[in-house]
Amino acid sequence: MRLGIFANMDRPDTDKVIRRIINWAEQNDVALCFSESISEMVGGQRSFLPPGEIPKKADVVVSLGGDGTLLATARAVGRHGNPILGINVGSLGFLTQQTPNVLEEALTAVLEKKYKIEKRMMAKVRIEGGSKMDYPYALNDVVVDRGSVSRMIHLDLFADDYFICSYAADGLIISTPTGSTAYSLAVGGPILHPLMGAFIVSPISAFALTTRPIV
Repeated sequence: MRLGIFANMDRPDTDKVIRRIINWAEQNDVALCFSESISEMVGGQRSFLPPGEIPKKADVVVSLGGDGTLLATARAVGRHGNPILGINVGSLGFLTQQTPNVLEEALTAVLEKKYKIEKRMMAKVRIEGGSKMDYPYALNDVVVDRGSVSRMIHLDLFADDYFICSYAADGLIISTPTGSTAYSLAVGGPILHPLMGAFIVSPISAFALTTRPIV
């Protein structure tokens, strides 16, 4: 087995967790490949790869950090579909549920295949009349706004061909259940069970008293 390692080195305890992973891997004859962004910290004759290359070499990818690190890891994994084990050494841990306290136990469970893969819903984006996106999928959310300048815009929302409502707002967040604990939550959206099949539509600074997020 080979594990790919992504890590947020801005977290104070990440280096200690990486050393523990290296020690565990040596004891269990497990190969490791690291994101090249952490090569200075790890050192030695080890395998360092660009983020996009790690999923091609690793069986399972380990993400060390908070939810932001796991989302960056998910983008790197992309179409390859490697299982991701999130270890929370960050501040927000809605997605990274494992902690360094159970690091070795979690890694051993992965080695022995005693784990369950939790598949998450994603959003696919298509821009009508615009350029094609290299990777048009979002794990968290899609945001429609005016970009760097925050100004009110008018938007019509449809589900398939059925008109739902119109918005006058700074923008609109279309969130997956995974993203329900992110930007959507910050503007008053509800939290959904991560395996639920639904979207949340949350307006940003809506210019109406009765406009609320909807599922």
